[in-house]
Amino acid sequence: MNGSTIEANNLREIAKGIEKLGQDLNGSCLTPGEQVSLGQALYLVTKKAEAILSSMKESLREEAVRQSQGQAGAQTLAAPDGSRCTVMIHPPSVRVRKDADMTGLKTSLGLGFSALFEEITTFKPRKDFQTVAATIQDPVQMQNVMEVVDIAADTPKVFFKDD
Repeated sequence: MNGSTIEANNLREIAKGIEKLGQDLNGSCLTPGEQVSLGQALYLVTKKAEAILSSMKESLREEAVRQSQGQAGAQTLAAPDGSRCTVMIHPPSVRVRKDADMTGLKTSLGLGFSALFEEITTFKPRKDFQTVAATIQDPVQMQNVMEVVDIAADTPKVFFKDD
């Protein structure tokens, strides 16, 4: 066994340990302090693992593109220990540049514009929506406005400090 295979096996054992921890904790009543302590440790493991995995994924993407000679489709890469990963190579897509002057182009192309581009209009409530909406005096207008929006509470975010 070479070093990378030994490390992969060690990581699999760590993953089994984390899975067992999850099973052991399922339904248990941890204090908030215990949850913070375990959460911090899991966060650090996850953060370090994500950084390593991100680098590996970039390298695997490059290898898959090399092996497929840039052709779109699924490219499977295998390791001597039987591990496998699949890299999905998507065909190139055409996108509008963020700094494009689409209004000017639309004027320039005239009717030809719609043959090349689809116009999509989206609406998003402004940051001060609730303050401004509260000032609407006409009850019918207020009802019309409130019928097109949903008010939902965001899930609180949990952050851990890096060591």
